[in-house]
Amino acid sequence: MESFLLGRPPRWLSQLKKNIINIMSNLSDKKCIPCHDKSVRPLSGEKVSDLLTEVRGWNVVPGGQKIEKEWIVKDFVTAVKFLNEITDVAEEEGHHPDVFIENFNHVKVVFYTHNIGGLTENDFIMAAKVDKLFLWNR
Repeated sequence: MESFLLGRPPRWLSQLKKNIINIMSNLSDKKCIPCHDKSVRPLSGEKVSDLLTEVRGWNVVPGGQKIEKEWIVKDFVTAVKFLNEITDVAEEEGHHPDVFIENFNHVKVVFYTHNIGGLTENDFIMAAKVDKLFLWNR
């Protein structure tokens, strides 16, 4: 959450964002690989745990088949703008999340690979891309 949503962020925050984006760049620079083949299997719990360390703030949904994260933004217009930005990235990557706007300014994103009913690296790639998108455009 950002506490100074109405004003210009301080200089130190801009530098922090750049540092965080550099850390996230490994996953966020990757491209999603189509998973149309039913031979693709969900990631193991160990691999999910490893990848979670690369996408801060994302949580595994009970059952272990999805990851989710929620952001609180300034207002409804900002929430819709963020949702539209996510839409653009999801279309580009061909990997689509479930996205919810709740309480007018809470944006919740859920990723899982629908075709296999579980998590693949694509879900974590998209989580990193959404995090980068949020940090960069705020």
